[in-house]
Amino acid sequence: MMKTIFIFGTLAVLLLGTLVSAETAETSDTKAINSTMNESDYLNFSNSVWRLYRDDLNYSSSILDDYSKKNLSAREAMTSTISLFQLNYQTTNIASRIVPPAKFKEYHNYLVQSIIMFRSYLIGMSKYYETNDAAFAANAKVYFDKSIEYNEKAVEAKMMM
Repeated sequence: MMKTIFIFGTLAVLLLGTLVSAETAETSDTKAINSTMNESDYLNFSNSVWRLYRDDLNYSSSILDDYSKKNLSAREAMTSTISLFQLNYQTTNIASRIVPPAKFKEYHNYLVQSIIMFRSYLIGMSKYYETNDAAFAANAKVYFDKSIEYNEKAVEAKMMM
């Protein structure tokens, strides 16, 4: 099951990268994506990012659940979480370079912040699985809560448009 989710997650990130590559105005990784992305393309893009975020949340929860039930070793949980972190990093990198249409700016900022906070959560959980130090899990929970908070703000901002 985890391998299947990982494979589909990898494919989704690669597809997102391909979509964004086609929209890139300049070849430098530090340059913003061409701001001519129309509203329809942006909505498709942001919906894909949101689905990846939601899937990553579910997957990270299943890792924690399996670990707590002793169905995964600490090493397996850490490896799975690091893999998820790498996928999240790529999604964050792509999403943070997008210049959204003006009416989606607030929504986009909240969306990006939610995946950045989720990435911090994944780092904390990886350290928890590595060390079994509850302080890392407690710190990770703070970032998880912030991620959910930003996600809720993104949903609210999208609904207000």
